[in-house]
Amino acid sequence: MPLPLGEAKGVQISMEIESLYFGNLREITSLAQETILLKDGSKLIDLMGKFCETYGNDFRLQSDFGNSPVVFINSQPHEIPGGKEIILKKGDREVLLPITMGG
Repeated sequence: MPLPLGEAKGVQISMEIESLYFGNLREITSLAQETILLKDGSKLIDLMGKFCETYGNDFRLQSDFGNSPVVFINSQPHEIPGGKEIILKKGDREVLLPITMGG
């Protein structure tokens, strides 16, 4: 059975982030939402890296810094280039809106 997104053998998982997908990101992931497991102290850039690792090149192309989606964390908007160092917390709710959806 595959490990949940973010879980790795021998890695301490200590927080869950709820992630919601819209537009073509929903098509790429085949999910409307999922729970992501991360280590304490993980940043937005770490979360985006997990997505790219899990969903591959299609997701990577959509989250490229020149074409990055708008990210909402607990209803607060953040752009990937400026917000990539934001530290996530247990229970955060993250929403990804592709540029074509947001404007």
